[in-house]
This record gives sequence, structure tokens and C-alpha cells, in this order.
Amino acid sequence: MTGGRPTVLSMTSAALEADGRALRIAHSFARAGCRSVVVEGVPSRSPGDFGVPVISFDTRAALPPPAPPAGTPAAPAPGWKTRARSWLRAGTGWGPADTLIFQLYRAGFLWKYAGAALRRLPPADLVYLHGFLFYPAAALRGAGRRVPLVYDAHDFYAGIRPPETLTSFDRDYVGPFLRRVEQRCCSAAAAVVTVSEGVAGMMADHYGVRPTILRNVQDPRLEPPAGDDAPPDDIRRRLGLGADDALVVVIGNCKPGQAMAELGQALRATARPVHVAFVGAGYEVHRPVMEALGVGARTHFVGPVPPHRLIPFVRTADAAAVIYVPLTSNYRAALPNGFFQAVSAGLPVLAGDGLPEVVGLVRRFELGLEVDLTQPAALAAALDRLGGDAGLRDRLRRGAERAAAELSWPVEERRLLDLVAPLIGSRP
Repeated sequence: MTGGRPTVLSMTSAALEADGRALRIAHSFARAGCRSVVVEGVPSRSPGDFGVPVISFDTRAALPPPAPPAGTPAAPAPGWKTRARSWLRAGTGWGPADTLIFQLYRAGFLWKYAGAALRRLPPADLVYLHGFLFYPAAALRGAGRRVPLVYDAHDFYAGIRPPETLTSFDRDYVGPFLRRVEQRCCSAAAAVVTVSEGVAGMMADHYGVRPTILRNVQDPRLEPPAGDDAPPDDIRRRLGLGADDALVVVIGNCKPGQAMAELGQALRATARPVHVAFVGAGYEVHRPVMEALGVGARTHFVGPVPPHRLIPFVRTADAAAVIYVPLTSNYRAALPNGFFQAVSAGLPVLAGDGLPEVVGLVRRFELGLEVDLTQPAALAAALDRLGGDAGLRDRLRRGAERAAAELSWPVEERRLLDLVAPLIGSRP
């Protein structure tokens, strides 16, 4: 320690601007008097905006790009490096060749997540690992032996992708390798945490460790103070919508397992014009589908907003939609960051009925409507209810406000600091 201040090194394979959980936790350590430093695996656009020191890498080439959603138009032909990487990641189906390819993949992974990172990591009294990808660097630095390690699993990673979408090479080589890395991470960690009871249960079954739950509730202390922007940036102003325009936001980056086509069909069937704004990265691939359905003028692709500015930005919407379907066991167990961001913004929530933990909170606080996302007509009816009934929205907003008061980051922060206090010798 320097001057009695423990150094906590938080490591995330994502960009910090896209990882609100890592940002909240880093600020919790800083508020507790620690020297809090974040390592990000994808460079943020404005790392100086986060209020904590940030060390940036770029590890994106180490993992395959996500599969494009169904209905995505053909992309421009990739360059030879991308084609070669895709060919290698698909494997050949011939054992000796695939074994050699896997060794190349493994060497590249270890260079990205250990060798390239190791020389830039500062000394630390505690390593807090968001996801397991940077575990090799943390382990070589001494985390888990000389330096305590906390492992925070944001998902049940082994259950993210449907088995039928995996190539034989992913299934037989890459998947088992990554599960071994995560198993070692769990075994080395002095504490393991995760986001929901469902994910904790699956990790206990697969890795023999039951994590502590730290939910992805929001921290209003990270929102910009009143008057920080002139004028304040809000989604209605940015989109040029009036107060009477019905506006629903979808918060979070585009991922497989979202009911995008069904949402477009529902918008076409609504009795009154409802606008939907996608606040996150990657949704542009759906623009041609929305235009083909005739709702292009009412779908807005806002792009990502920094997590510390997102909640005041979306607060002027009428509602938020959580449009994940239970594509895998991980999706079914999810409590998405976007759900808690909507709650913190005081927005009624339209939630798919295939996410039991989300639906449980929607019912408990009476803060939204649940709907079968596979039925566009039912989704259209729910959008009409939210868009056309101001009294319903007011009642659901009050439920969201009750939930935001109870599901607060200061409560989760206290649990976090109690967890790490024995690991750094004294309470931060």
C-alpha cells in the first residue's frame, strides 16, 4: 500500500464506456478511499471522462465477431485477415490440423490476455476481475496467490451461445479451453460474485462455487450534476420528438436473442404511432428490416451513450422495453443492466415473459407489463396501452420509483465492501 491506501485493479475485457457495472464498482472502491484503477480490453472513446484512471488495450481480434442477427443484409466482403481468422475459427474437421489451429488460437489468446497486458499492469493490493478473459494476466501478476482476486461473472458465459450455433471447432476445442480458464479463475478467486440468482445457481452446478449476488442496480451519484450540460441532452430533444409523441427506448447493445423482427411487426400493427429508440451499439444492422416493414420513420438508432450520462438522457421517454427472449440458459437467468437503468430512470418497463427474474421484479413493484415477445399482436397491444394510457404510465412510474429507492447501489456497495474488507487487511 502507498500511504495506507490499497490499490484495487479492476479489469474488464469490454470498453469501460460499455461496462456500467465495472464503472460503478471502480467508483465504489475510489469512494472507499482506495486507489482505483481500471484496465479495459477495448479502448473507450473518452477515457478521461470516467473519474478513475484507465489503462486501455485492444483485444478485439482475439475473439470471433458475434453472429449477425437473422435478416441482416449482406455486409461488404471482409479483408483477407478477417477471412483467414474466420477460416481458422471454423476449423477443418481434420483432427491433426484442428489441433494445430487450436494451439495457434491458444497462443494468440494468451498473448492478448496475458503477455501484451502484463507489462502495463501496475502493482495492486486487490485484483477485481470482470469476466475471466484477463485471468491469465492477473494470474501471472500474482492474483490468487500473493494478491487477492475477486472474480465477477457478469453472465453464465458457458451458456451464452446456443449449442446449435457452435462450429465443431468451437464446441470441441475453444469452448472447453475457455471453460478451463474460467474454472481456474473461480478456483483461484478469494471471492466470486455475479448478477443474479439464476446465474449463481448455474455457476455452482458447473464450477462448484456459489457466487455472492451483486445486482446491476444503478448509482445516481455517477449521473452528471444538474446544469452539467447546457442544454441538458435528452432523447426527445435529440430525436426532435414532441411531448405528445409516444416513445419507448430499448437500452443496451444489440445482441442475438432480441425480438427485433417481432418488435418491428408490432410497431406496424399499433393503433397509434409509437416511436422506438435503440440506445446502444450495433442496432443499425436492423434498419433495412424496419424500413421494409414500413416503420423506419418511427425507429431511431441512437447509438451508445456513456453509462454515467444514460439515465438522465432516457428519462424523458414514456417507457422502456426489455426484448430478450430465452435463447439460452444464460438469457433466461439474466437481470440485464438495461432493465435496472430503465428502473433508475423511472420508466415503466415492457418485459418479455421469458425472463423470470425480470418478471419477478416487474410484478413485485408493479412497474411494468409482461408480454409474450413471440406474438407481435400481443406486443402491439402492450405498446398501445403504454403509449395511450397516461394514467397507467403514471402508476407504473410510481412502481419504478419505489423499485429504484429499494434496489439501490449504496446497498450493493456495502455488500461489496464488506466482501473485500478481509482481503485487503482492513475496511476501505
